[in-house]
Amino acid sequence: MPEVESVAAGANGAVPAPGLFARSNCRELDFRVRISRDKFDIPAFIAFFGKESEEEASGMAVVCRTLDPEHLDYHIHFRWRFENDGPVFYISFHAGVVGKRENEREPYAERFMSWFGGFFGNETAHADIHCEFVYLTDTRQSRFPLPLKVTLSDDLEAEIGGIAVSFVSAPDEITGADIRQREKRLAIELSGTVRLNFVEFDLEREVNRLSCFALRLTDIRETK
Repeated sequence: MPEVESVAAGANGAVPAPGLFARSNCRELDFRVRISRDKFDIPAFIAFFGKESEEEASGMAVVCRTLDPEHLDYHIHFRWRFENDGPVFYISFHAGVVGKRENEREPYAERFMSWFGGFFGNETAHADIHCEFVYLTDTRQSRFPLPLKVTLSDDLEAEIGGIAVSFVSAPDEITGADIRQREKRLAIELSGTVRLNFVEFDLEREVNRLSCFALRLTDIRETK
């Protein structure tokens, strides 16, 4: 797997403006797609990667770089396996860019969803979603009182640095959040479900939507 690199300076020596993931403090955005065999072209998918059987192709993983690393600060980890009911795919958008490699080919990160959707019988698919945002505690803090110090017994004190939250109404298709407050960083992990439209998928729109939700669980830290 290629090493992840930071975004390099442009041809004029200037460092590009922060990309989508840096601006939103997003570390990663993951989708898990389970699909039945009759709704996915398994033979074509296997052939694309030069394999002849599900056994040979199952468990593979690839890294997809972006074609525009000066402006798009992410890459994709893509892996899959074949189960009795059908394939399971894991699509993970990660912050950071990956350098160009010899003999590389499609799919590239910014074109991934439209390429992936070409193997489906439908234009959309259900997906489980997970994402992580990390903020410096100098600027933001959890709206929950973290860390929380508690006394468990006369000689045992503990500090609660995280909390798991469930959202019964599933606002914005988000069903839960894990919030961890550390000395220097505040991490917000969101989980839920989404209906992926492969052709209309807009990564920036999705990251911004989830970022707005994550920010609702935090407050701006007031400086004295």
